[in-house]
Amino acid sequence: MCHVAVGWNGVTYDPRIEGDFYHSTLWFAEKYPGIVGFYQLEVLADSLPFPQTLDRQPKPAIATFIRWLTRGHWPQTRDCVAVASTMIRAAGHPVPRNVVTPYQLWKWLHDQGFQYEAV
Repeated sequence: MCHVAVGWNGVTYDPRIEGDFYHSTLWFAEKYPGIVGFYQLEVLADSLPFPQTLDRQPKPAIATFIRWLTRGHWPQTRDCVAVASTMIRAAGHPVPRNVVTPYQLWKWLHDQGFQYEAV
């Protein structure tokens, strides 16, 4: 299964189906199972909207499935792509709403010319 997380200022916010987690970016880069690479983006804002508290409750997969079917128009979810896209938008980069899968986000970042670094 593909997954995305957002790192900024030494911290990685990792929204997973079983709950949300914070990691040091260095730990995440070295230890997260199956990680294949990173995109580096310039942050055009003073900060990113990292949640102040973590949602440790499992997230229902049905909401993400419906979001995929509606191409991002409904419902508002907290899956990894929705969270990463929100943070990337807050950084000043307009991720389209219809980007709803990790692959689509990877492809959008690639098409925008952002630098990708394989691990």
